[in-house]
Amino acid sequence: LSVIDTLYAQMHGSGRGAFLALRGDSGAGKSTFLHTVGVFREGVRTVSVGGGQDIRAFFNGAHDQGKLTIYVLEEREAAVSFTDAELETWLHAINGFIRSENGHKSIVVWPCNTDQLLERVKSLAKAIGGKSLLSLPQEHATFNGPPKEDYPKIAENTLAILNQGATF
Repeated sequence: LSVIDTLYAQMHGSGRGAFLALRGDSGAGKSTFLHTVGVFREGVRTVSVGGGQDIRAFFNGAHDQGKLTIYVLEEREAAVSFTDAELETWLHAINGFIRSENGHKSIVVWPCNTDQLLERVKSLAKAIGGKSLLSLPQEHATFNGPPKEDYPKIAENTLAILNQGATF
């Protein structure tokens, strides 16, 4: 949450959206966390950009809803089969969107399961937008997820939140 808060504060200062490369192992809960940010921060909505969706077309049609929107690039977490040209095209579309009026209250998040994908995304993002595209000092965030022994309590709390207090 502190990374989201930091990016949001930077967005206010710069008047533009943000891009976040989020590194975490498969199953750590990256996407689950991103889809629950609205539980912890009022007015935040999360939108999935499915793996079958054309990123350029999606962001050309995306519009600012007046509140912080987190766009999660789904099904691309271990995208080692994508060419650099494809990744570059997607990053150009993301960069254009977050610099536009339609994207100035948006954080586009690319979850990465592997160091190989993370480094490719960071390298291409630096070439396209430099420090303005990778605005965190470390250029990405790491998500380790909660300890596995906390999973049952998290599942119970999540069900309670989503079902007016009902639990297992």
